[in-house]
Amino acid sequence: MLVYSKTGKKWGHDYVFAEHKMLEDVNLEEDNVTYYHHPYDSLMEHTPLHNSLYLQNWNHIKNNPSVKLLHENNSETFDISFVNDVVKTITIHDMNPAQLKIVVMDENHKEYLIRMLKKNNIEGVDIGVFNYLLKEVKLSQQNLTPTKVFSSLSRNYRNWRLRLYVELLQRGILEKDFIYSFFNIWPYCNPPKVYSKDIMIEDLQKLNFVTVDKPIRKWLKQCPHELPADTSTRTQDVLNKWSNITYDAIQSSNIHIIIETHYDQKGYSEETSYDRDFAPSSITEKAYKAIACRRPFISFSTPYWLEDLRNLGFKTFDGIINENYDRVTDNNTRLNMIVDEIERISNLSKPDLDKLVLDCQEIAEYNYNKLVEKQNA
Repeated sequence: MLVYSKTGKKWGHDYVFAEHKMLEDVNLEEDNVTYYHHPYDSLMEHTPLHNSLYLQNWNHIKNNPSVKLLHENNSETFDISFVNDVVKTITIHDMNPAQLKIVVMDENHKEYLIRMLKKNNIEGVDIGVFNYLLKEVKLSQQNLTPTKVFSSLSRNYRNWRLRLYVELLQRGILEKDFIYSFFNIWPYCNPPKVYSKDIMIEDLQKLNFVTVDKPIRKWLKQCPHELPADTSTRTQDVLNKWSNITYDAIQSSNIHIIIETHYDQKGYSEETSYDRDFAPSSITEKAYKAIACRRPFISFSTPYWLEDLRNLGFKTFDGIINENYDRVTDNNTRLNMIVDEIERISNLSKPDLDKLVLDCQEIAEYNYNKLVEKQNA
C-alpha cells in the first residue's frame, strides 16, 4: 500500500506499506490516492490532522471521491482533543466525512468517536478497528506452578504506580506475596530518563503520602526492582515490553494486578475531575497478557475500565473478587479499595485462596478463548 504524508515518517509498525512518500511526490491528477496521518505526527512533529496536508492535497480530496485520508491510531488511545481535531479537519476543509478513514484500537474507541462526532453533527466517517496490541500478545502454551499469590509489572515510571507499590509495601504485602517489577525510568528516550529517590519522595508527598519512613526510603533507593532471576531462564529486557519473561512472571502467580498505562485521567488532561466523556478506557497489552496466561486479575486503571473491558466481550471476576473500585472516580479512594481487596485476598487461608482461584478459572478460560477468537478475527 502506497501512502503520502507531510512528515514522511512511518511511525506505525502495524501496517506494512510498500512505500511511504512525501506529499510533494503525489500526482494530483491520480485517482485512489491515500494520504496518511499518525498520532505521532501530532505528538512528535506538531502536525495535527487538520494540518496534515497542503491546500492542493485538500483540494485533491475534495475534487476526487476516490482519494482518502487515513489516520492510523490502532495502538494508542486518544481523548476529546482528537475528536476536536477531526471536527476541525472536516469543517475547515469542507471534507466529505466518508473520505476520512480512521483506524482505532478497539470497539470502545470506535463507539466513543462516533458518539462524540455525532454531538458535533458529524456522521459518516469511515471508522475501522484493528487492535495491534491484542494481535501481538502471545498465547501461553505452558502453565507454570504459582510461587506467589500476586504478580505486577511496572516498566514506565508514573507517580500513581509508585503510590500503589509503596502502599503495598507499607502494609507488608509486596515483599511477602508478590512477584513484581518496578522501574524508576521513562524508557522512551535514549538513554532512558531515571527518576531519583528524592523525586519519588516528592511525588509521594504530592499524592498525600506524607510519612516516607526508613523501609520505604530503602526500597526507593534499591530501584529499579527487577523480576527475580529464578522467575525465568529468559533474558529480561526492560526496553522490550513484549519480552517472554513478563508472561512467565504472570504465570508464576495466582492473580495478576494489571498496572495499566493510565490511572489518573487528570494526569493527561486539563480536567480537574474525572469525565467519562473525556476519553475511552485505554485497554492495552497489559490486560491481554493476563488473559493469555489464563489468570484472574485486578486492574489498576482509570474508572470504568472493567466495564469497558466487558463491553469488548470479556468477563471480569465480580462476585469472586470485589470490583466495586471500578466505579469510583476519586483516585485515592479507588487506590485504597484496590489495596484493601489485595490485602483481603492475601489474608485468606490456603484452602480459601485455592477456592477463590478455582472459582475464577471458568471465567479465565472464557476470556482466553475470547482472546483467541479476537486474534483470529
